[in-house]
Amino acid sequence: MIKLGKETYKVDEIANILGINRKFVTALISERLLDAIDVSKGTKRSMYRIPKQAFENFIRNRTFLTQKELQRRKAVVEKVLSVSHDVLGVTAAELVRAGRER
Repeated sequence: MIKLGKETYKVDEIANILGINRKFVTALISERLLDAIDVSKGTKRSMYRIPKQAFENFIRNRTFLTQKELQRRKAVVEKVLSVSHDVLGVTAAELVRAGRER
């Protein structure tokens, strides 16, 4: 279980909280979108700690979608499109065919 009252977080903890993978968190750090401290002390592989304040600032200032949210939104769009096709009496295949003819 992740304790949210901590002063710093590990990359894996941030990934779990946000529902994303570890590589995405390190990419956010590399792109300087999420502030972190490298505590690796001479090892080749970086070990980051994300200060609580930096994480709070990231959440407040950034909006991005988790994979689950992207799937949910895609399902809504597909449902709306299928209803629209039914209302118009047009199938998806007919729309594709019409698009190719243009």
